[in-house]
Amino acid sequence: MGESGSTRPGIVAPIRHARSLPCPVMTPPPTPHSSGQYPNRVAGGVVAAALVVDRLDRLLL
Repeated sequence: MGESGSTRPGIVAPIRHARSLPCPVMTPPPTPHSSGQYPNRVAGGVVAAALVVDRLDRLLL
């Protein structure tokens, strides 16, 4: 883990949970038309995970 893991060990589990959420989204559909929406879905999942971690971080503080 990085510095955040050593300073705030309680945040590691929520981050792992947030990272596991976008996993089904990261499997693109077989249709070629949907490949254009693939980066947007990944970006949305990353933003959602960041918001979840940010909220949990504020709750712990």
